[in-house]
Amino acid sequence: MITDDDELSVQNTASEALISKHSAMRVGYYEDAFLPLFCRRKERKPPLINRGYYARVQSINLVTQKFLEQTSGAPRQILVVGGGYDAASCASSPGVMPQQHHCHTNNSSAPVPYCPE
Repeated sequence: MITDDDELSVQNTASEALISKHSAMRVGYYEDAFLPLFCRRKERKPPLINRGYYARVQSINLVTQKFLEQTSGAPRQILVVGGGYDAASCASSPGVMPQQHHCHTNNSSAPVPYCPE
């Protein structure tokens, strides 16, 4: 049985990941116009963390782009299960998530504040 403490731990992990993604974006590893809307807390992470999140974000973007290219002309859906607070469904990377496609995110059963200050 999942308890409130378990769910809070998962939410805290997602918040920490979002702060790390935001740190990588702020120091110039990639651009994301929507990420600042999800994360109010600004914290600079070490270079290794920033590079790791850059690699993660680029990997997901490349795989998503390849999927969209290979299924061109067909209706598509992308389901993000347990992706934390991710701005990918907001078309955060140019050319990655065309507006005519659907992206669904499934995380917590209750809404939670993003990166509380």
